Amino acid sequence: MSEATHQIDCNKHGPAFKAYVCKHLAENPKQEWFSRDPEEGNRWPDAWCSVCDAEFLAEGEWKEGNHCPILLLCHHCYEAKRS
Repeated sequence: MSEATHQIDCNKHGPAFKAYVCKHLAENPKQEWFSRDPEEGNRWPDAWCSVCDAEFLAEGEWKEGNHCPILLLCHHCYEAKRS
């Protein structure tokens, strides 16, 4: 996959890389974040809150139609919310 397929055009920041978080984190980022550790090929790993983590643990997988809606952010917005 090319680097361009990992980019979006953010209304606030312009061209940026894609990052995904649950709706709960996007609305209230001052809570515990669950995600893998950032790494070379994935500097902005998917992130979710404790409510979504509990649902994931109960279900054993991410399921369509669960209570954990995922939102697309640019990596700048992701970093601002996570800091």
